[in-house]
Amino acid sequence: MPRLRASVALCTFNGERFLEQQVLSLFAQERAPDEIVAVDDASGDGTFSMLKSLAARSPVPMHVYRNDATLGHVANFERAIALTRGEIIFLCDQDDVWDPEKIATCLIPMESDAGAQLVHSDADLIDSDLRPLALTQFAALGLSRHERELEDAGHAFEVLLRRNIVTGATAAIRRSVFEQAAPFPREWIHDEWLAIVASLIGRMVRIDRPLIRYRQHGANVIGAAPRGVAQKIDMLLAGRRDYQRHLLRRLTVLEERMRNLSPGPGSGALLRVRQTRAHAAVRAGMHPARWRRLPAVIHEIATLGYFRYARGWNSVARDLLGPIDPC
Repeated sequence: MPRLRASVALCTFNGERFLEQQVLSLFAQERAPDEIVAVDDASGDGTFSMLKSLAARSPVPMHVYRNDATLGHVANFERAIALTRGEIIFLCDQDDVWDPEKIATCLIPMESDAGAQLVHSDADLIDSDLRPLALTQFAALGLSRHERELEDAGHAFEVLLRRNIVTGATAAIRRSVFEQAAPFPREWIHDEWLAIVASLIGRMVRIDRPLIRYRQHGANVIGAAPRGVAQKIDMLLAGRRDYQRHLLRRLTVLEERMRNLSPGPGSGALLRVRQTRAHAAVRAGMHPARWRRLPAVIHEIATLGYFRYARGWNSVARDLLGPIDPC
């Protein structure tokens, strides 16, 4: 098996509280990365100074950069990945802790199968003081048996069209994925965009065991803590029109970008995007009055739209019970 060069793309922003624990876990990897590239997004605390101090004692080449102005989470990751030189890039948040075997474990499918474009794993959820929350990321996501089977059979794209199941902090990608995914569209979060591109040009590989401790501390850009009953009710009762319009924009961008991928996606993938967009358009156009939505909801149930292109009965309940913002 060829030995592939592995880079870590670490993004930071006002992260001095947890940063050292994360970087030390990178230093302790059983298979060391070939480089660490850290990009600080114009932090206002001591994060950049801490990065420079850690780089001075790094056992592997560690390159530290600082943005002149804050770019935001997604653009900062795009810059960090662009600055790496490895064939495999590991995405790294500032506040987690990696298990010592993370890099070695994720490289196994990458080095043995050229078709594997992205590898992602489960994660143990922990609190700010590293105490276990007795829950994993896949459990918090409610990753179903059917979704796992689709991904394992090479149909991850069908899953990702409905929702993202890839947490960037657990993921490693081939450079070819980034080259086709850049520039990142503003309608998409970086990890979900990289995942959907990877699913279109090759295979995704899931590792069903935690390889990081994923810290939940209340200031996460994107957290994973499970929602309580009250939060689920709030989501159910939230207005949906703006979300559906945003989804329509995302799907339009996706279809446009799919045409430039190599190898190009088959006609089936393009058709599924159009069908998903058609379903989202119906939902975006529903009437604010609940009783006047009923014919559209019944039609989308009867034609299986909710089950093929959304979240099934969960989406039905949202459209029947939740408010819809007036146009």
